[in-house]
Amino acid sequence: MVATNVFAQKRVVLSGYVTDSKTGESLIGAYVSYGTSGAVTNNYGFYSCPVEKGETEFTFSYIGYMTLTKSIDIQSDTLMNVTLEMSESIEEAVVTGVSNSGIRSSYLGALVVPLDRLKTNPVILGEADVLKYLQKTPGVQYGMEGFSGMYVRGGGVEENLQLYDGVSMYNVNHLLGLCSMYTPEAIKNVSFYKGSFPARYGGRVSSIIDVRSNDGNTEKIKGSVSVGLISEKLHVEGPIGSGKTTYSLTFRGMPSFFFDKLLVSKTNYGYYFYDINAKLTHRIGETDKLFLSLYNGRDKFKRNSENENKPKVLFKDGNNIYKCDVTSIYKFKCDWGNSMAALRWNHVFSSKLFSD
Repeated sequence: MVATNVFAQKRVVLSGYVTDSKTGESLIGAYVSYGTSGAVTNNYGFYSCPVEKGETEFTFSYIGYMTLTKSIDIQSDTLMNVTLEMSESIEEAVVTGVSNSGIRSSYLGALVVPLDRLKTNPVILGEADVLKYLQKTPGVQYGMEGFSGMYVRGGGVEENLQLYDGVSMYNVNHLLGLCSMYTPEAIKNVSFYKGSFPARYGGRVSSIIDVRSNDGNTEKIKGSVSVGLISEKLHVEGPIGSGKTTYSLTFRGMPSFFFDKLLVSKTNYGYYFYDINAKLTHRIGETDKLFLSLYNGRDKFKRNSENENKPKVLFKDGNNIYKCDVTSIYKFKCDWGNSMAALRWNHVFSSKLFSD
């Protein structure tokens, strides 16, 4: 004689997904209660409730959403998806974060710089600067106060690899380090590796600073003009034609109103710097993109002395007396900087193969 479990034959399962009624986003941790039992949705919003056959009342609830109660007559295993509406009595709270930075990064010590904080970062003379922000991160020493030197975990300044759109930059400072060549308006992303870094980076031992420039707005033309104590900046970006091609152009230059009067009018010395950032992006199709990045930056220093008519020099050679007029003309010029051009082609072969 074969024994049967009568209680087990009466058990059925109600399961499904709990989602947001407006966005369709799955609700993780939603509570489903029935009788004296209950269940919680998993990381995909899925729930499973074993119940006895017959009519059972289910209550679906989630923090910030209206509670939903349903009475269901279940005779067999049933799949039922439920949507919950957000409650109007509780204001929405949005918490955002960067998934590939900080302690959750796939590389220890990696940091993605939040560009919106650059404008509020306190610096000398108010010039927003990427390197000044990185100097305040753990493990980084900046050397002389106010300058852009970076000593990462005991390494030297020359041991930091600095990339601009994938190209190595060797002189990244203006005004002997008072500010860097990176104009915030031209930048869309800055990745800083001060611990372990991916194998695609090489040539340095301390850190990697990977700077990526703007591709350009695909919807409309926009720009900005700013005047500071150190420099003036002009930025404009937008689409060309149908929108498959976009551009981004940024110019920053010195002297400013402040330094121009301080250096030129008071002395015979002259100094100025400039940065020109330009980028063209063209979408060939759904799988191909072309990027043309251009950069040119220079520091120029000069001294032009006026003719200096010194007093006549008198000297005697035997019975002859000579008189000489001495005129001095002195000129000095020196400039340094970077010039860069990069052409990149992105192609997607499949969902698992991408080339750059």
